[in-house]
Amino acid sequence: MSQFVWLETEEEVRSAFPVMRELRTHLDEETYIALVREAQEKEGYKLAALYDQDKMVAVVGFMPMITLYNGRFILIRREDSHFNEAKRSKWEMNRLNYILLKIG
Repeated sequence: MSQFVWLETEEEVRSAFPVMRELRTHLDEETYIALVREAQEKEGYKLAALYDQDKMVAVVGFMPMITLYNGRFILIRREDSHFNEAKRSKWEMNRLNYILLKIG
């Protein structure tokens, strides 16, 4: 059974580094932590993970936004969204996006 989890504390954000590292190979762990924290503080950036049993299989970054054109919506940062190579599934990514849309 899949479980959706918010990554808010430094420990939680740090736990996502191995999955995100597959996508962002240029980042070391401390730079990743610093960038996530800055984006959270300045831009309202959020990070979430999808677990399959007890293993993190996906990480997604997004920002809740409000514009006059769209009203309230979630900007899913596809460039900050990644499924672990071993668990990649279009269905799972669509499920994760659906969860985010329901939250937004």
